[in-house]
Amino acid sequence: RGGVVQARSMGDGAHQWTRDTRTAKVLRSPRPDGGGQWSSSAFIGLTPDIVVMQLSEGYDVHRDYSVAMDRATGAVLWERDWWGHVYFPGATAANELWITAADCWAPIQQSQVLATNGATAGTIVRPARPIAFLGTQALLSSNTDFVWANAQGTSAPLPVGPLGYPWGLAAADRTVLAAYDNAREVGADGGILWSRGFPSYLFTGALLKGGTLLAAQSGDGGSSLYSIDRSGGEVFTCPLPGIASAGAPSSGLWIAHLGRGSQEAIVAFEAPGAELAAQGWVTPAGSPSNDRRPR
Repeated sequence: RGGVVQARSMGDGAHQWTRDTRTAKVLRSPRPDGGGQWSSSAFIGLTPDIVVMQLSEGYDVHRDYSVAMDRATGAVLWERDWWGHVYFPGATAANELWITAADCWAPIQQSQVLATNGATAGTIVRPARPIAFLGTQALLSSNTDFVWANAQGTSAPLPVGPLGYPWGLAAADRTVLAAYDNAREVGADGGILWSRGFPSYLFTGALLKGGTLLAAQSGDGGSSLYSIDRSGGEVFTCPLPGIASAGAPSSGLWIAHLGRGSQEAIVAFEAPGAELAAQGWVTPAGSPSNDRRPR
């Protein structure tokens, strides 16, 4: 929280290490009281041994850092800093970290592709940001189109109209695009397979092994979790006791971060068959060391 990272055992929760990633950093934009305003994102698995966190500092204008740490010890391996904000970073199966950054209130101009040592492996000059990753590629979204890209360049735009500022989901044979209160699936040729609206904003989603889509929407009328089949039909709807801002399936459960007024909670719901579809894995067994860790 706020740049302080703590690692604990998955077996018993025992403390492993703590790292303050704010150490020795000069404030760009202090709060009125002179202190720093910090926030941090979830981790990205760059390799089985390297995790990367995005750290942001700033009260009025901002500076973001990509901090790579050793998973076992928390040792900082390298850092890259970016003026402004980093938008939706992610890793590919080629062990490459995609960073799309722009100064505060400035339009996005390009994406940087970083190697495991933090060096720049490629630059994609395009006013777009990644919204999904599959294998060695990233799906880039702009105000006008969608393209698949790797460190060497981009594909032709998908023949599907823009959706504003969406998020996306990609699996071996599926691509789902979502924005605001709409979700649609596109085929390999970019054609729309189905499209459907929702009562309010779609916050989070996941593609499952069985072919269904889990999507959570939140609005003034409450929040719900939807299960959508391959044709866009509704399998079930589950009202949620709070505002869902993140969620993930695991072993027949859907585990959500819910806001409840001034409080927050982690809640696990029964969702039979809820297992992630393979997405961005190097091999069917998972990471390069074949230890079944998802990427």
